[in-house]
Amino acid sequence: MLCISHVFLHKSKSKKNDLSVIKKQKDAFIKNFDPSTVKDSNNTKILFFSDLHAEYCFIPVEKVIDTIKKANVDAVIFGGDICNDPLNYKKGIAYLNAIKNTCDELNIPFLGVNGNHDIFLTEDQIKEALFTDLRKTTVTVKDVLISGVNDTGKHNRVWDDNPVKDTNGMTHLLVSHNPDWLIEASDRKQLDNIDHMISGHIHGGQFCFPFRIEIKAIRKDKLPRRKVIDGVFDGGGITFFISRGIGCVLIPFRFLAKPEISVIEIEK
Repeated sequence: MLCISHVFLHKSKSKKNDLSVIKKQKDAFIKNFDPSTVKDSNNTKILFFSDLHAEYCFIPVEKVIDTIKKANVDAVIFGGDICNDPLNYKKGIAYLNAIKNTCDELNIPFLGVNGNHDIFLTEDQIKEALFTDLRKTTVTVKDVLISGVNDTGKHNRVWDDNPVKDTNGMTHLLVSHNPDWLIEASDRKQLDNIDHMISGHIHGGQFCFPFRIEIKAIRKDKLPRRKVIDGVFDGGGITFFISRGIGCVLIPFRFLAKPEISVIEIEK
């Protein structure tokens, strides 16, 4: 069953580049949300989905498209991981192209970044997805500057620098497939002009067993080991959201970690 969540990104109350304390913002997250009830506001609204893993995704693209239309969003962002196996990438491309066509009909941008699984695709194959690649450019949506960073894969991973040097006073939203970018960036004092970040990658654990055994046994990422797995958080001087994504990795199964698409409101 798909979870449609409503996410509010408020201004951070934490100290810049200090991740010693990360607080979950439960009041900034509504699960099982009806997108048709979104009220008109001046907030920038984004439909965010991540971790397609097309072979193991059982959410019809029509569900995503219906939410885009009902919520009247200003942009759609894909958080990476088109497929598990590059031999099956065409299935993911077809899914993303359907969303691109909807964005074109509504005259809104379709933006995206790559995920760690996408390193097995060529740049030409990724281009077939037709999203504006935030690894190579920044995009302004209303009064929000949106940028993205690369994911070079799990082995010998290289963490990109913050791609924006000057925001010209605009709110800056950064998209990183892996939320652990936050830790590496804070160590290098890279968060000074970032207001918000959105990510995926962790799948909400995908299998939520007692004592989070799956995190300890499978995941090597740092934030999940600090119980930062999914939802809205404040730390390092930014508010950030981690989506559970819509597909599966390793096996086509989830347990107590529903697939998720999100309507994100960036508050002024």
